[in-house]
Amino acid sequence: MFQDQFTASAWANDVKTNATFIAVSESGRRLGYVNVRGTPDEIGQEECGYIALLAVIAEAEGHGIAQALVNAAENWAKQQGFQRLSLDVFASNQRAQQFYRKAGYEPEMIRVIKHI
Repeated sequence: MFQDQFTASAWANDVKTNATFIAVSESGRRLGYVNVRGTPDEIGQEECGYIALLAVIAEAEGHGIAQALVNAAENWAKQQGFQRLSLDVFASNQRAQQFYRKAGYEPEMIRVIKHI
């Protein structure tokens, strides 16, 4: 049931299976964040890490913030015992694809959509 995901025990479990890392400047300004969680791997059927969201403010781009956040997500995933970490990126976002490839991520699957 939809409401079941909002119970206290569901939230407590969510905290155990998710992590959010926030990059903050020396002045306390939030520069970016990454949210990572455990999720079933649709291909291998084993639990793996998944970067649900990575965001960096425009003024902080190009200063290593995104890479530091990805490193934090990778370290968390390793501590959880995951062997793999995955994420989704829009096909039109060439900059993000280049960033992830440089960080060692490789395309595994392509999702196709038809607007009807």
